[in-house]
Amino acid sequence: MISVIIPIYNTAEYVEECIQSIQSQSYKNIELILVNDGSTDGSGEICKRYEHLQNVIYIEKAHQGVVEARKQGVEKARGEWVMFVDSYDLLLNDAICKMVELSDGCNIVIGRWQGDEFLKNAPDFYNWNDYLYNLYSHVGLSTAPWAKLFRKRLISESTMAFYYDIERAEDFLMNIAIAVNNKLDVKVCRDEIYFYRLRQTSIVHTKLFSCDYCYRLCNIADSIVK
Repeated sequence: MISVIIPIYNTAEYVEECIQSIQSQSYKNIELILVNDGSTDGSGEICKRYEHLQNVIYIEKAHQGVVEARKQGVEKARGEWVMFVDSYDLLLNDAICKMVELSDGCNIVIGRWQGDEFLKNAPDFYNWNDYLYNLYSHVGLSTAPWAKLFRKRLISESTMAFYYDIERAEDFLMNIAIAVNNKLDVKVCRDEIYFYRLRQTSIVHTKLFSCDYCYRLCNIADSIVK
């Protein structure tokens, strides 16, 4: 079983299309976990339309941020594998099937988002050292949580994965914390499996990095990998 976790906060304009992109996947052994992080725009009401479905779990909680939402989703997950999808994005056709086909003998499978040219010519796998180095130094590999398939056991054993609740780049720290604990090769899916929607209201555009913030972020990353 694959547990797909969607943290949701005020994305009523997009969330139903996101949910449908997962429900229409060719791979059917899916558990969909919707974590409503205190939305005030009607996102919760849209999600509740799906909570009667056998494969859907709906969680409603006070607003605490995306880190806590992902953490609660993982705690509820019953699947052997976990995928994260942002509520304004989409999984492309056959995305989960393509990732699962590569999952034997590894803990992480990474795939391309639509428009990503780096993984188009990537090797079939990265060893532990190369994968961690690429994440840590931002050399080509995406540090977002999406377009990746994680073995749930690996996330559960990575105690620092959801420890840092910061305004921006929490994904970077989560991926490093998980990668440090992974000693197996990371498989690469060179097919496009994810549509990333670039929004002007997203944190990427509204929360700018200051020098002090970057210094703090680098120190945290150093502490994880040292």
